[in-house]
Amino acid sequence: MSLQLYIYLVVVSVSFLLNLLLFFKKSTPKYLKGFTPFLFLSLLVEVAAGWLIKKNSSTTLIYNISTTIEITFYLWVLYNITRGSISKKILLISTAVYPIISFVDIIFIQGKEDFHSVGYAFGCLLIVFFTILFFYELFAKPKAIILTREPDFWICTGLLLFYSVTFPFYAAANLMKSFPPILANNVQYLLIVVNVFLYLLFSIAFLCRIKIKKS
Repeated sequence: MSLQLYIYLVVVSVSFLLNLLLFFKKSTPKYLKGFTPFLFLSLLVEVAAGWLIKKNSSTTLIYNISTTIEITFYLWVLYNITRGSISKKILLISTAVYPIISFVDIIFIQGKEDFHSVGYAFGCLLIVFFTILFFYELFAKPKAIILTREPDFWICTGLLLFYSVTFPFYAAANLMKSFPPILANNVQYLLIVVNVFLYLLFSIAFLCRIKIKKS
């Protein structure tokens, strides 16, 4: 296991444990509780992928399924933290329709042997669009708020940065097969780094909620 991947697993584990502290509190919003099974699933996916790699088996299908669940989950989170009625309706529809589009791409368009770059790219654009919409709503509020104490702010910041940075790489995932090995490895390292950054921001969001409850 590479050092970067080890750090990534540690960060996801820490994020999972922090969220677990919120899971059993009745006052914790449902979307924050949803992170507990989601983060646990993320750890299982990485363990399963590592096992498949050792067996010289393809990890494409497991990542196709996991990334579909991932984007659907994040859309559901955004639905819960968005306040505009029209935005919520569009998000609700997007949350229901996206997995259908993704699985159609996996099964009928790009196939199970290739990464579903079309469906994933569409999901990235949805998340980037709705996170920007969230920030618009946030800064349009009449009352001033302390952003650093808002879990939603950290979650959306992580999602916006992650999907903005990784969109071009994941969209071109099938082309990466023809990349020179050195370039492909560098891209993999970059993706691990931004993943670590994403889960660090999630951890900060959970810590904000823990500190608020304590105060």
